Amino acid sequence: MKDEIQAFVDTMTEAAGFDLTAVVEAYGEPGDYRVVLAGDDRGLLLSRGAELLDAIEYVTNRAFGKQMKHDAKIVFDCGNYRKMREQELRLMAVKAAERVRDTRQPFTFEAMSPSERRIIHVALADDATVKTESVGDGSDRKVRVVRT
Repeated sequence: MKDEIQAFVDTMTEAAGFDLTAVVEAYGEPGDYRVVLAGDDRGLLLSRGAELLDAIEYVTNRAFGKQMKHDAKIVFDCGNYRKMREQELRLMAVKAAERVRDTRQPFTFEAMSPSERRIIHVALADDATVKTESVGDGSDRKVRVVRT
């Protein structure tokens, strides 16, 4: 599967005219893969909240979805963006919880992807003073933090 993903990503980035190289590696659970992209066009991938990186990840997961285990995934990263974004979201979650405790008013984040919403939920799961809930529909889905 690793070689097929590599060939797919190489073909996609070449067809798009991007100056990028991809390295595919096993990642996390068995059957999961991580694709690390690097090159002169990495700025394009990360602009506008990494929309293009997310889009390439989505297309690749759709292309290989039927060939992979039910819960397996392919995660794309560039310049350690995912790790830094996760740290940022965890910090935002902690600050939101503090704000909710202090003001007793709910706090709602901007719309996020499912994986980003999950990071917020997990970051506050052990905090007994607040709870999180997803609100909204589709691409407008957000996380709200409320006092328990």
